[in-house]
Amino acid sequence: MRKPDRRPYNQGGPRQLRIADQLQKTVATSIDRVLTELETSIVTVTNVKLTCDYKHATIFITDLNGEDDHQTVIEHLQSKIPVMRRIIAKKMHLRRVPQIDFAYDESIQRGSRLSNLIDELVVEDKNLNK
Repeated sequence: MRKPDRRPYNQGGPRQLRIADQLQKTVATSIDRVLTELETSIVTVTNVKLTCDYKHATIFITDLNGEDDHQTVIEHLQSKIPVMRRIIAKKMHLRRVPQIDFAYDESIQRGSRLSNLIDELVVEDKNLNK
């Protein structure tokens, strides 16, 4: 007897990766229309994780303004999920449109912080070697 498939997100196969990529492009192009009230935000879709059964998708976003108030952007996007699902349904022609959830991607901020730390260490090392 075969065990149930318990693979993590985006490990399904080429079709799952193609759908996740297309979903990312669709959401990225239509997110400006949804975020009309938040004029100060520049939101980028960084990644989409899609389950193996295509029923759930987690869309990771980053606010490029670098504001610490990313929770308001997430809450606003969560309130616009029905609109986003309609846009996805029109553009992607899937049998079932996945339930979507938005999450904040902190990898860009972490990378920037690490880069700053490395730069500081290089300067300190130069000062010590003089």
